Amino acid sequence: MAIEFVEQHKITVKSKGETGTLLSREPNALEGARYMAALQRHGAALRETDPDAFEATIALHIGLLVACVQGSEDFTPTFPADGTEAERRAWLLRLSWADVSPIATAVMALGFPPTSAGSSGETTPG
Repeated sequence: MAIEFVEQHKITVKSKGETGTLLSREPNALEGARYMAALQRHGAALRETDPDAFEATIALHIGLLVACVQGSEDFTPTFPADGTEAERRAWLLRLSWADVSPIATAVMALGFPPTSAGSSGETTPG
């Protein structure tokens, strides 16, 4: 069995009542570890009703998406794949805030093996 690096995945997303596709790469090991650690920290702050934790959590999700999203289909305007980080971030911030977390979760799950508990709802032990 060989390890396969998939350069780009298609993720079907719904935002603002419309369906489109985001093209995304898997988060690398450091991105994934940093994201998960920060998510745990923000989760603890949210449980303590820290008013800044919610904004920090959305910013964390957007940061992961800025790093991993490579393009879009069925969105107008399309994702600025060759744009600056600020342009990519601005495009992602146009998504509904309620949709950002599930989209980031879908991108993060790209890095999980298909048999792990973190991947697309599959709960079979790896």
